[in-house]
Amino acid sequence: MSKTILVIDNFDSFVYNLVHYVGELGAEVVVVRSNEVDLQTISRDRYAGVLISPGPGHPREVEILEQVIMRCESLEIPLFGVCLGHQAMGLVLGMQYMEPNSRVIGVLLAIVVIGVAWRLDIVSGVGVMILAVLMVASRAMHYDAIADTADAILGGSTPERRLEIMDDSAVGAFGATAVAFIIAAQGAALTGVVETVAWYAIIIGAVLARFGATLALWIIKPARDHGLAAPLAGRPRLGTAIIALISVAALGLLPFVSVGEKWSSLTLVTTAFAGWPAHQVQGFWACLITGSVAMVAFPWLLARTVRGVTGDIIGASIVATMMVVLIAGALFG
Repeated sequence: MSKTILVIDNFDSFVYNLVHYVGELGAEVVVVRSNEVDLQTISRDRYAGVLISPGPGHPREVEILEQVIMRCESLEIPLFGVCLGHQAMGLVLGMQYMEPNSRVIGVLLAIVVIGVAWRLDIVSGVGVMILAVLMVASRAMHYDAIADTADAILGGSTPERRLEIMDDSAVGAFGATAVAFIIAAQGAALTGVVETVAWYAIIIGAVLARFGATLALWIIKPARDHGLAAPLAGRPRLGTAIIALISVAALGLLPFVSVGEKWSSLTLVTTAFAGWPAHQVQGFWACLITGSVAMVAFPWLLARTVRGVTGDIIGASIVATMMVVLIAGALFG
């Protein structure tokens, strides 16, 4: 029986890690892009198993996955899916797929981070711990986009070449350096935010970063006809638009929340900024203005490099916007 594992690459950089892990187990690995799969070559004689990788978008958008799963099922070939691959297997087996709302996720992550900060003593390095909580809760998915975007922009000389680099599963020196810089900057900024009790920076950054990404998908055309951005681009659904606008409008309620010094108390007030020290009022406006500019500027500037928006650019814009808002909170809060 063959010891070869077929890995179906759904245009995701994590495929490199999966191939590495499978290879460590002693199996030979064959990687095939999802748009190049030949169903007739999938057989028990050729492959000991099939692994379907993560990838952008909805699992139904990659039509070949359903056919691959059905063929493996009929031939009794062991099958394993990760993220998108696992979702596709669930759909084929009759399960329902629920699309998460990114604005709601942003608010929930902010609440989680603030809750952690509230319960922790203010010590040096607490920002790094909060960043770790945030990264685990979001599976660090946008940092992968930072790596791909940095490799593409700094390693490619034309829009076409940059898109090719974004599709490549490997992470280069530019990408690794960019991720290390972003994590260090966010950790330092979060430490400053916690020490100055600039709690609002976390919420403003989380909401505006994701609203800016959503806005970019509405306005900027996709750079290619596949990937995460292509099916999401264009006129938004009414429900999505309403949720996005409510999330941003809800930021207007933040001045009616007062957090005590050293995170000692949380009080609702009837007058905006009542009980707020002057430096926190200054920090609030600095975060709001900085975030509003960043959420528009980052997607637009990054999209210019590939003549359109991609899933990687959306993810990179979210991280970059969140970073500058946290820095503003640490400096002015």
